[in-house]
Amino acid sequence: MKKSYYTIKLLLIFSLFALTPLAKSQVPSQSTDIMLQGFGWDSYSASNWATLTSMAPEIGQNFDLIWLPPSGNDLTTNSMGYLPVFYFDQNSSFGTQAELKTLIQTLNNNGTKAIADIVINHRNGETNWVDFPVETYNGTTHSWGLEAICEGDEVKDQNLAYDHTPTGNPDTGENYAAARDVDHTNVNVQNTIKAYLDFLKNEIGYDGWRYDLVKGYEGGYTAMYNNSANAYLSVGEFWDGNYDLVTGWIDATNATSTAFDFPAKYALNNAFNNGYNLTELTWLSGTENQPAGLIHNDYYKKYAITFVDNHDTGRSDNASRFTGNVLAAYAFILSSPGIPCVWMNHWNDANYTTKINELIEARKLAGLHSESNVTVNQSAQDIYVATATGNNGSLIVKIGTASYDAPTDYTLQTSGTDYAVWTKTATDPTPNPEPTPTSTITVKFYNNNTSWSNVNVHAWDDSGTLNTWPGESMTNEGDNWFSYTFSSVTGYLNVIFNDGTDQTIDITNIDADACFSTTTTTDGDGHLHHIEVNCTDGTTTAPISVAYQNTQAWSDIYIYTWDNTGAELTGTWPGTAITEFQDGWYRYDFEASVNHVNVIFNNGDGSQTGNIEGITSTSCYAGTTPDYVECPSVVTSVAKTENTGNQLEIFPNPVKNFIQILSSQQVEKVSIASINGNITDLFEAVNQNTRIDVSHLSPGLYFIIVQDVTGKETIGRFIKQ
Repeated sequence: MKKSYYTIKLLLIFSLFALTPLAKSQVPSQSTDIMLQGFGWDSYSASNWATLTSMAPEIGQNFDLIWLPPSGNDLTTNSMGYLPVFYFDQNSSFGTQAELKTLIQTLNNNGTKAIADIVINHRNGETNWVDFPVETYNGTTHSWGLEAICEGDEVKDQNLAYDHTPTGNPDTGENYAAARDVDHTNVNVQNTIKAYLDFLKNEIGYDGWRYDLVKGYEGGYTAMYNNSANAYLSVGEFWDGNYDLVTGWIDATNATSTAFDFPAKYALNNAFNNGYNLTELTWLSGTENQPAGLIHNDYYKKYAITFVDNHDTGRSDNASRFTGNVLAAYAFILSSPGIPCVWMNHWNDANYTTKINELIEARKLAGLHSESNVTVNQSAQDIYVATATGNNGSLIVKIGTASYDAPTDYTLQTSGTDYAVWTKTATDPTPNPEPTPTSTITVKFYNNNTSWSNVNVHAWDDSGTLNTWPGESMTNEGDNWFSYTFSSVTGYLNVIFNDGTDQTIDITNIDADACFSTTTTTDGDGHLHHIEVNCTDGTTTAPISVAYQNTQAWSDIYIYTWDNTGAELTGTWPGTAITEFQDGWYRYDFEASVNHVNVIFNNGDGSQTGNIEGITSTSCYAGTTPDYVECPSVVTSVAKTENTGNQLEIFPNPVKNFIQILSSQQVEKVSIASINGNITDLFEAVNQNTRIDVSHLSPGLYFIIVQDVTGKETIGRFIKQ
């Protein structure tokens, strides 16, 4: 019975962690973005970088995101790029690397973010099946051999004159026969892909990525790469109409990625391709009809990228091609939750362009977003009517041959064969909005903890990247101080200080002049942690305090916190209870050594705020989003006393091969368990200072349970790379 109780207890603890958003997610909340897939199959002329650059103003009027075709050099001049060879060379069939960077900068200037199409499931050799090119980025050479190929790859069965037997681990996903299956369990492979994403973001200027063929490797690796890359948006191509399988992949990424809503795509096919059967457009969510697909679920709809067709499904030889009423299908996805994606082949078609733009305008007028609530008003074979609520009003969409009269307080925005859309806005829309306000921000870097001879600052704001890696050279003001002024910052400024090789972590959400230095610690990628300092003498600013206004009338307030390494600072979920200090305000004061923290406020019973990440100074919040608000009064920090219980230290975290455990109590045994609660390793009679080999573990989140000689258990966690 004791063993059974122990297992149940672990599963409960792990379930709580699984429900807790711990990693920074490339999934925007309540996203109003609309995406354009900027290419079709073999669209080398319509989608080359020069053509798209000339179209950037028109694209920017309608789309917030554009998904570009693979841009890496695959040693051909007429290839879509889905059999990659080079990672750090972005000369492709669509144009040169210089033209690509010009395109992305022009898109950013017109309000559109660029999404890269990256193919990391498989790779081709440079001259034969297995000779991957040697590439260098930021002073690091990336070289792969046969150990980078999964052991079951079909190359092993070929009759070749050179050594071609793969020595990697078994494939963690589906096999791909046209190129070598990449072994994502290999640390060298992982480091190369992390560097590749860093290159795409910081050198080329991409804002996010679409992962090709994610069925080919386990979803936890997507989480690893996204946590390293910290992009604006991630979307995976999990090509399957099975809702449970697609949402299972999202879960496997630790909710760090969206996914294309193939279940919704196939629902559209079923509803339109063989005459109307519009009941296919709705699925039950509980007892109520909702738009079909991932978007029918309140939780998963924010993770959905909806679409009608793409470069694969839209080909004339593809059985998944949509052959029905194209504009009615776009009326459906542009009036539903999720982030809608319009295919270039449809948007460029003169029969559709104007009407698609009108549907986009209607969505924007109502302020629909990825988590909008929908009421399905009618659902039958010949009619679908739904009302979607946005940030600026609501929208009614009618699809089908049956008649429908919208309420008189709604205005018809657009209509066509068997579809119509009406809107009711809370405020009159401004036809010509004023330019987004910008600000001037100066950042300074106190270079007292590095040996950097020069300091660069790479930066981006809410409109996109402000420079290419490694950024602008900062002015040396003497006495280890370096400065740079950004004159036109849109929204928040985000920076990385670097010397071209070494760098800090991302420093985000800067909204005023600020000064920074580094600590001597690094994250799992070797990037230096930062700390905000006094702009006069470089001394550390006051300890961090955070305050929360209990506008939700929660009976209890808890604070759950973690640092950049994933280490918990206020205990396991739901964290530490905090007390009221002033008229509905609750405060927590961190130790002076804490200089960068992430926070979730919650009531300990299922209700919580969103992640508040990257806090480096005293801040105050309210609501569940939550909103950054003015503090009610001077909030001071008091250093906390040490916990008198067992102090457990686990490092490094994340870990690749060996993990060190330091315990303040004599240890009886140590157990390591997976996220599912399965014990993977058990060590008895270990020392208080113990080094454990975890190199055999698959990448992911693990829990470590230390039992001291009194029987008391202390639970920590670590990430295996």
